[in-house]
Amino acid sequence: MNQMALTLQKGLEKSNLFLKFFTTGLEGPDWTRELEGFPNSALWTLGHIAYSRAYFYELLSGKKIYQDAWKSWFEYGSPHTTVEQLPPLQECWTLAQIGFDHLIDFLSNVSEEDLLSAPYIASSSFATKLDLFIHLTHHEAHHTGSLSMMRRVMGKEKLV
Repeated sequence: MNQMALTLQKGLEKSNLFLKFFTTGLEGPDWTRELEGFPNSALWTLGHIAYSRAYFYELLSGKKIYQDAWKSWFEYGSPHTTVEQLPPLQECWTLAQIGFDHLIDFLSNVSEEDLLSAPYIASSSFATKLDLFIHLTHHEAHHTGSLSMMRRVMGKEKLV
C-alpha cells in the first residue's frame, strides 16, 4: 500500500473507532431522542455517516452498496426525515461497517496516481479521489463530535 493510501486508511480507522467510542452507552430511546440544539437524532446521525460511507464508495467505484431509500433518509439536507421513517439501529451499524470495509479495501488496492484522478462518478465537490477521502474524514469527525455532544446533553457518563 502506498504512503498516501496508508495515511488515509489510518484516518478512516481512527474515525471508525471514534464512532464506536462516542456511541458507547447509548441505549434504546437514546438513539431517537430529540435534543435541544441538535437538528437530528443520534440514529439519524449514525445513518447519515453510514450512508455517506456507502455513497462515497459509489463515487469512487461506481458500485452502489446501499438501498435507494437511504438517500432520501440520510442525504445532506434531509433532517425532515422522522424517526419513525428511519431504518433500525442495527441496519445503520451494518451499512456503516460495510461502507467502511469497502473504503478500506479500495485504499488497499489504489495507486497514488489513481488517488489523484477524478472519482469514477464525476462530482462538482471533489476533483480527485483524494479530495473525497479528505472530505469524508472531516465529515465523520464533525458528526462523531455531534454524537459526543449528544451524549453529554443526555447526561451520559463522561468518556474522556
